[in-house]
Amino acid sequence: MFAMPSLPGIQINLFIYSIVWYIIYVNETLPFNDSTIGRVDTANQFMLLCSCYHFILFSDLVEEIEINYALGWSLIITFGVVVVFNVGIVFVVAAKTAISFLRLKYVRRKAHRNHEAQLL
Repeated sequence: MFAMPSLPGIQINLFIYSIVWYIIYVNETLPFNDSTIGRVDTANQFMLLCSCYHFILFSDLVEEIEINYALGWSLIITFGVVVVFNVGIVFVVAAKTAISFLRLKYVRRKAHRNHEAQLL
């Protein structure tokens, strides 16, 4: 795709097709052990696909600067949604891990106290 610098429309279309084929592959073959990872990956690829549609409009298709300016803000909002979505997932996973760790620590402490009480 990088061998065609004078044809950005074709580059973007090839990139869009590769994303679509990747989404089909992930949903058909289920290569991830956890289904949540597959859903998150599909959501991220869908948002990338939405941003590629913005890129089509940036490639000499729209000549008015005001429209390009509005499209730029729309693209920034799209990337913002992706960042918030992924940061939210990181926080949820971190919270689940912390809760599991605290439960394990509580159970071990309780078992240790029970073991000491049996020794006395």
